[in-house]
Amino acid sequence: MIGRRDDRPVISTRSPCGLDLGPNAQTFVALEGSAKQSIETGRTRLVIAALIFFVAFSAIGFRLFDLAVLTEGNEPSLAETSADTPLETGRADIVDRNGAILATTLPTASAYANPRQI
Repeated sequence: MIGRRDDRPVISTRSPCGLDLGPNAQTFVALEGSAKQSIETGRTRLVIAALIFFVAFSAIGFRLFDLAVLTEGNEPSLAETSADTPLETGRADIVDRNGAILATTLPTASAYANPRQI
């Protein structure tokens, strides 16, 4: 088991069932130098990453709350158009960089037969 005494990690040699596993009852492990610096660097990076995620998810959560609860009926409505005016739709011409038409849509008559009516 790991405990704390005097701000140093303490490793106990006793097993969970109470048996003594070594000659010393407790062994102190003190980290110094590059090992301590590596652990502190990792801990600092972990805290910074956690703060960044917290801020990001808080901003997303606030925006969702704002859209769902605080916004009062400002939803966009359908555009008001008269139904009797047909929309002008069609394919655009394909032109080159000088504006010369390369391909266009030409209206043509078509002949077809419906097999159920023949």
